[in-house]
Amino acid sequence: MMTHGTRYTYNRGCRCVPCTQAATDYTRQHRAHLRASPVPDDLHGAAATYRNRGCRCDACRAAHNTKTREDRNNRR
Repeated sequence: MMTHGTRYTYNRGCRCVPCTQAATDYTRQHRAHLRASPVPDDLHGAAATYRNRGCRCDACRAAHNTKTREDRNNRR
């Protein structure tokens, strides 16, 4: 039996509203925690650092722009 309203259940495949909300809440809290801490030097220049940690340095912006262009071209 699955307990609904948890991130665990969402990760197991349930997409009901309580499970989706639990996963969303966790992701928001986790990203807020990441953004509150300094970005290690070895993570700069990645699209994920731009998205998850909120870094807006030139290297992260360039990686994000490249990834966005690639994604757009792959959808066509």
